[in-house]
This record gives sequence, C-alpha cells and structure tokens, in this order.
Amino acid sequence: PPLDVEWIWHCHLLSPKAYRRDVQLVVGKELIFDHAIPKASERAGMVAKTKPIWESFCHEPFEVLGPAPAVQSSAVEQPPATKIQYDLAAAAERQMSFNYQVAYSGHYMEDKFLQAAVGRYIRFLDLKKRRPEGFYVPTYDIDLIWHTHQLHHRAYFDETTELLGSMLNHDDSVNDREAGSKLQTSWQDTRSAWQSAFNEQGPTIAGGMWRGNPSISELAQRDRQESAFAKLAEAPAARSTWTTSEPTLDPPDWPTEWFDVQWLHARCLQGVEGRKVVRTCTMSSGSSPVEFEARIAHALQKHRGSPNDFQRQGEFCHIGSFLEVSRPGEPPLVTAHLIGSEQLPYAEQLAAKGRKQFASLVKAKGQTEAALLVRAAGQDVAVIVGEWVGFSMPVPGVPGVAGTSGTNGDPQTRTKGTKGVKGTRGIKGKPPAAGSLKLRVFPLPGGPGVDARIEQAEPTKPGDLTIDLGVLQRPSLTGSIRASLSTGKVEADSPLHALWGLVFGMSAAMLHVMLQPKVEPVEGVPWRDGAAPDADSACAAAASSALTLYPPWSVQQSDFRMLVAAGGEVSVATAVVGVPLGVGVLAGAAVGDRIFQGRSMRNCSGDASTGYGGCGGCGGCGGCGGCGGCGGCGGCGG
Repeated sequence: PPLDVEWIWHCHLLSPKAYRRDVQLVVGKELIFDHAIPKASERAGMVAKTKPIWESFCHEPFEVLGPAPAVQSSAVEQPPATKIQYDLAAAAERQMSFNYQVAYSGHYMEDKFLQAAVGRYIRFLDLKKRRPEGFYVPTYDIDLIWHTHQLHHRAYFDETTELLGSMLNHDDSVNDREAGSKLQTSWQDTRSAWQSAFNEQGPTIAGGMWRGNPSISELAQRDRQESAFAKLAEAPAARSTWTTSEPTLDPPDWPTEWFDVQWLHARCLQGVEGRKVVRTCTMSSGSSPVEFEARIAHALQKHRGSPNDFQRQGEFCHIGSFLEVSRPGEPPLVTAHLIGSEQLPYAEQLAAKGRKQFASLVKAKGQTEAALLVRAAGQDVAVIVGEWVGFSMPVPGVPGVAGTSGTNGDPQTRTKGTKGVKGTRGIKGKPPAAGSLKLRVFPLPGGPGVDARIEQAEPTKPGDLTIDLGVLQRPSLTGSIRASLSTGKVEADSPLHALWGLVFGMSAAMLHVMLQPKVEPVEGVPWRDGAAPDADSACAAAASSALTLYPPWSVQQSDFRMLVAAGGEVSVATAVVGVPLGVGVLAGAAVGDRIFQGRSMRNCSGDASTGYGGCGGCGGCGGCGGCGGCGGCGGCGG
C-alpha cells in the first residue's frame, strides 16, 4: 500500500483485538487480512504492481505524502463515516512518540542488541504466562520486538494463543507518566514481578528506556528553524575568526514567547527542587554581520536517598545540562543535552562492529565519561561522547631507611662482632597528571564514530578542537572547523560553519567542565553549594578567585571564558559541576574539606601543606649496614 496507508495499517495492527473486530465489521465475515513486512529490496517491485491497481480502483494518487504541519490529532480533518471503531488518528499520534524512542537511536539497528531484545521479549511473555493477572510495562527494546510480532497478525494470534490460552492484547494508550498514574504504578509492579519471577533486576536496561518526547509546540518551530538555516547557508563564505564574548552569569530568563514551547532538551529544568545555573555568551566576527548566542544551563537536584544521578555535587545531584545556540533573541537552532544509559547502551551490549558504528557508554568508566545528544531544527543529528583520560594524583615518595653499621669483634675478650643491618631503599614518588578530554562524534541514526582531534599545548590549558563537519551527514556541511577552548575563538569558512563551530566548541567545554576532576566539598564547609563564606571562619578567604577546587597542576577553569560560559568554576563559591575526587586520595588526607591556593592546599582549619601539587619525590637509598667483621677465635682451653 502507499506509505500513509501502511502507517495507519501498522498502527491498527498494534491493537490486535481492535484490529480483528474492525476488519470483521468492515468485511462482514470471518476474514482477517494478514500483514507481513517485506524486505526493502522487494518493496519497489511490489509498489510497481500495486500502484496501477490502486489508482484505477481508488481514483486518487498512490503517493500523497509531503511536508505536513505539526498539529494535534484533534485538529485534523476527520475521515468519512466508517465502521472502524478504533481511533486510528490518536493511535498514529501515539506511535509517532514510540517511533522517536527507537528510530533515531542507532543501536536499535544493531544485531547483538536486537537478539538480546528478542530474548527479553520471550521472557516478558513468560512473565505474563506465570502471572497472567498483571498489567506489565515493557522497556522500549522489548516493546519494539512486541510490535514486530504483532505486525505478523496471524502468527501473533496463533503463537500467543498457544502460549497464554488467548491472544495477548497490546494497549499503547497508557502514557500518563505523572506520579501515581497507571503507567508508573504498573511499571513498579512490573519490576517487582520480574525480580520475583526471575530473581534478577529488570526489566530496566541501558539503551532501552524513555528518551522524552518532542512536543507539538517544539515541532511547530521547525519551519522557522529550517528557514534560519537556509539563510545562513546563503551567507557569503570566507574563512574567518569568530570570537566569543565574556560570559554573562545568571542572565535574564528566555524571551517570553519561549515559555510556551516545551523543549525536549530543557526537560531537566522542569520541577527542579534545587539549583539551576544559567550562563550565556555571544560570538561574532568582524567580517560578518551575523552574531550567535550560546546559552548553557545545569540543573542540580537535592538528594533523596541514594542517588542514581549522573554526578554528586555536595548535597546535590547533577541531573541535567543543556546547550542552546541561536541567533540573538531567536529560538534555538541547535541544542545539545546530557544523556546517559537510559538512552545509550553499554559497550558490552553491542558487537565489536556495532561499538564503532553506534554511540555507547563503558559501564566501568562511570563518572569519567558523559554524552550529549545534538539536535538541529527538531531532529537528532549526533551523539558526542566525552571521556576524561590520564588524570592521576601525586604519590609522595617513601624515604628509605638507613642501614645500621655492624660492630667488630674483639679477639682479646673473645667477643664476636655483629653484622650490620642493611637499609631499605625508598620508593620513588609519582608526579600528578592533569589528564585531558577525549571526544568521539557519532552521527545519527547511524554511521561510524569519528574521533575529534584535540590539541593541548599545556596540561594547564584546555585543548583546541578540530573536526570535519562531514561527520554530521547534513547538506551544505563540508570542510572543518577549529574551536579553541583556550582562546575562546572559532575558525570557520562561513557563518553556517561558525554556528557548528560554536556548537562543538561549547559542547566540548561543557564536557570538560562536567568531567574534569575536582575536590568535593563536604558537610559543614561554609563555602559549599554556592553559599557565601562566614566572615569569621577559617575559610573566609574562599570567596577569593585565587582559591579553587581544582588541583593546581590542572586547568584552572576561571581563566578561560568558554569554560566559564559552559558552567565552569569562577570561584569556589560558584563551583557547579565536575567529577569529585573522593576522600582519601591525597596521600591519606581527607580531600573533601580542602581547597587549593596557588601551589598549596588549605583546609578549613587554616592548615596548609605544600606537598600535593608538585613532584612525588624520591624515596632515597637506605644504604648498606656493612659487615661487623669477625672477632676471631678465642681458642680452645685444652
């Protein structure tokens, strides 16, 4: 059939009981039209056979699809009277949401991931067989296989009837995610039943959870965004340098008209009971009248029990971050927001080839790795995976222990000498390493990942990023851009390229800020969580910009405008995100109550020590104790 008819047929099949009832109402007898999914290579030939039959019978074009405005189903012209009782327009709208969950995530095309999903779907059916009274909620990988099974209606009817005693229905109308809703309570019931039936945690799985949905109000912005892209593409091309401005901390809110748009990337700010940090900067070039604006936000939520959030920041959890790049006063053209294992699988879930093709996370890397989803004009275009590599704390040397000299014996007194004790060699210390940011870009829905080239002149300066824009697989994007996190400048061939240079530059800056290791404040420290220090405390000086939560051998974020704009530290009172070093890694010292001041580290009691920023030092040689010699033989008394 035509693609629009195929889509409605698809949606009808996903309510199998309604499908059987409606087909019988329309046909008037016990006749169920089966459905099967043809191979892509077969479709062209099938269309060629079907098209003339369709046009002669239906008297309308076979292909009628084209760009359509984003509107609610209630605003769509209602079809003519029909015996079909199922609300197909509402079903199609719901499946649009499901389609976003799986169609734009490349790993849903990867064989190993899909084979595992088939096994999990079979287990889901087994759960229904063991506990038939439950209403169970599948994860999206399970639901995708469930949908595929239903698209072969006769096989689905026969096989689920044989397994369960009657055909298993599928109800996709339960979508309310509010606390206490049927969906939420049924999900908790599903997790409990799965644990009880199979003695394992589940069915939660990395890469198979809800991603959020683009709203109708966001989709309605697409024409405006695409028009802005088209104008940028028409702008004169010339290699030029674009410079970012000094960032604005806590700027005014978004333009009023944006409040009516429910942006997918900004979902992390909704209902936050904690802190949100927003910063902006602009970028311009003397050779172009075009100007861009970047807006960055981080959301931190107060802990509720044991957090499973991305990072712990004092008593807060870092629950989300995003970037918006736009023309000043305009809706965002490109966004990037933090995603985790709810959207990305772990590397072990993919085959070796799949790990090169599709973005994934490495479970063991934990907080040293993070990912951003890049969207342009309402479409997912890439995933940027960042990793902090090579960081290490200094290890002080252990001094050697000097040997003890032996004593000589005395033949006269027949006293035997004692042998000296050999000293022990010291253990050489290890100097610290600042580490650096590593980036890999994966185009969507799939394509080989590409390593971004990052050149770092010094360990105390952030790197300069170079990337070939062809990785995005978008029209008009060829050539490379260079974004310097150390100077805050972007080199690009045109305003359109400069836009993407700012996107990649600020995305790299965000990942740098989120992943660079730092000291974690602990309970009771006056300057923690942005509070002003007590003037009478030993840490009153912590408000000074000379103090930092970052080790002195690493990048000091406050010195670099792009890092500050990305949410980086301005002073210890404004530290936002970053990977805590933990407690006990500074040669047994408690890290959590310390701050760095120049080359020294100071705690809140006012004590200072200078051995943490530099070289680990040499343990030295213990030396040899030497031989005590022999006292000789006293002879025999005879």
